[in-house]
Amino acid sequence: MNDTRKEDFNHCWKCYKKFQQSSIPGTGSGKKSDTGIDFHLYDDLSALPHFDTSLTDRDTPDEVLNIREKIEHSAGVLFSTPEYIFSIPSRLKNLLEWCVSTTVFSGKQVAVITASADGEKGHEELVMILKTLGATIEHQHQLLIKGIKGRFKDGLLENNTFARVSTLITDFESVVSHN
Repeated sequence: MNDTRKEDFNHCWKCYKKFQQSSIPGTGSGKKSDTGIDFHLYDDLSALPHFDTSLTDRDTPDEVLNIREKIEHSAGVLFSTPEYIFSIPSRLKNLLEWCVSTTVFSGKQVAVITASADGEKGHEELVMILKTLGATIEHQHQLLIKGIKGRFKDGLLENNTFARVSTLITDFESVVSHN
């Protein structure tokens, strides 16, 4: 990851960690939030092998089967991602490609937060792919944060942006907790 991408990620990560106030543990582990929702954070998709169509339905790698199962059994999935060169990050695209031959996203409540310099194309692309996979994405569960680097002061996210993220997550949490 180059410095710019690392910096984008760190800004998003600080926002996420501050918002959750440590109700979300490290990669792949789960913990109940104050509302009883079990969160699992995947911040490193490098464990997934490159997509291979010959392995989608049989001899599927264990890493892929595990994440598909977690998605399938979840009440909802929240994606928070930057945009790279007008697109979604390749590792995220790889994960979604592994899910094409499945129904793990069919009718699944999904929220999307894109935080980047512009983010518009990557955000549109992710929403389009998820809808193609059958996900349910309500308008209020989509947030595009343009100019993310300029929205931090002294390591803290500005109030307006923090409020928008908070509103999305609170509403999404309410929807998935009733599923």
